[in-house]
Amino acid sequence: MAARPSWYVGVMYVIDGTRSASVGAFIFGGLLMLVGFLISASYDGSVVFGIILLAIGGVVVVSSLRELVIVAPRLQATDAGVSFSGGSRIPWTAIKRIYVGTFDVSYSRTASIAFDFQRRRTMFRLPIRLWLTSPLAVGDIDISPATSADHPEAIAAKLEAMRVRAVGSEDGITVGESALPAARAIVRDR
Repeated sequence: MAARPSWYVGVMYVIDGTRSASVGAFIFGGLLMLVGFLISASYDGSVVFGIILLAIGGVVVVSSLRELVIVAPRLQATDAGVSFSGGSRIPWTAIKRIYVGTFDVSYSRTASIAFDFQRRRTMFRLPIRLWLTSPLAVGDIDISPATSADHPEAIAAKLEAMRVRAVGSEDGITVGESALPAARAIVRDR
């Protein structure tokens, strides 16, 4: 097989980003900063807790401002790996599995595409906004589909197929790395 040129990306799957999530994150960060300021400014409040809320709110505001200016895709998957919200590319070998994460809220069910990583420290390669939403996610992180017409089951199946094709097998162990066990027949006397 001939070497591929450097511009070759192969198969690509993209979930477009929207500004609505960034606006919501900006408002949430602003509210956190306001509450942190009010707590630290009050005489009977805990100054340390107020400063912590100010810091978290500031990080959320700055990261959401970046996403408001630069609308990056929420997810971009290529043969080399996956990029979340314009962050660095995560190789397929670092991803354990991709599946549909469902969550029941009141009388409705929400579905998103959940990602589990081989190592938890892979989270540090993601944008900060995904760090903050990770404790509320079904998997290590969740990505919601671009529109309600998209089917998360189909998207998760495509992404999992891309992962399996890139890694070599479903469990992440390629055949060339270890010897296959020898088959043997068990004969029983009757």
